[in-house]
Amino acid sequence: MNFFDTSKSIIENIYFLTAPILLIVAIFGLAQLRIAKYTLRINSKRDAALLSIKLCETYIPTSNDLYQKIAIELKKMKIDYLFLEKLSLVNFTDQELKTLMKDQYDLISINYLALSINFEIMLNELEYFSMPFINKIADEEIAFSRVSLNFLQKVRLSAFFIIK
Repeated sequence: MNFFDTSKSIIENIYFLTAPILLIVAIFGLAQLRIAKYTLRINSKRDAALLSIKLCETYIPTSNDLYQKIAIELKKMKIDYLFLEKLSLVNFTDQELKTLMKDQYDLISINYLALSINFEIMLNELEYFSMPFINKIADEEIAFSRVSLNFLQKVRLSAFFIIK
């Protein structure tokens, strides 16, 4: 009987100590979860920044080459592309576009098919560039400081084709 009494007392002591030990392990586990969450947040911000930089590096040269092609085409057709870039649309309607563009609207309408090929490529390029930012995969702040004016210039130039 003595053996059972001593082993019972040892088991009761171990049972009594398991609750505080489990509590300490749980606290350490929660601390590790917080550290992991913080690390993931930092890594995702870093990855978003790297993706933004990579997108900007690929977007600028390809879109500028396309922009130069379109500018040359528009000059040949005697369309003032600088005027188109300065357009500030409010409602994005065809009627508003007609009113603001006046004779430029007719020139572009006449040459619509010839111009649409390069403009479609440019609009696809703009969409390809903007998708990671819309879906919150890439960091907008980094890209905005680098390419915002360039992007808006191309969107304004393409307003006619976006509306059509």
